Amino acid sequence: MLVLFAGVGPFVVPAAARGARVVAVEKNPAACRWLSANCRTNGVDGRVCVHETDAASLPGLCPTSFDRAVIPTPYGMDGMFSRIAPMVRRGGMIHFYTFKKRHQFPGLLRGFEEEGYDCPHRPPVRQRGAVREPLGVRPEEVMIGRLYPPHGHDVERHFVR
Repeated sequence: MLVLFAGVGPFVVPAAARGARVVAVEKNPAACRWLSANCRTNGVDGRVCVHETDAASLPGLCPTSFDRAVIPTPYGMDGMFSRIAPMVRRGGMIHFYTFKKRHQFPGLLRGFEEEGYDCPHRPPVRQRGAVREPLGVRPEEVMIGRLYPPHGHDVERHFVR
């Protein structure tokens, strides 16, 4: 499993605790130190490889094919999807998190679908009559989706090996 923009490990540690072998990429040295400490504290450091590097340089450094990638993109970095997608094996899964206004969702999803990805987008979760607002961002500004690489045709052209 590949996790970009890993931070201190909110996606890394739970995945490793469930048995995944995780390659975590984070360019902030302090966050990498905390991530490593969190992995040790949670007993998963043997399942996690932390790379202190810019995610944009990863495709050239790591030729491995992953079963799954988690891409919680910082604001304005949606282009990382097309750089990382070739590193996910055919039939793998990409969890792509981005910030968008509600009116931008259809175009973004249409673009992924035109590339041959299955995009089961889910609307914001409602709990007890209120909409959950992650990190103080209005729900219509957050897209959380899973992208499944296309099947049954030449996927080399569609960002997946």
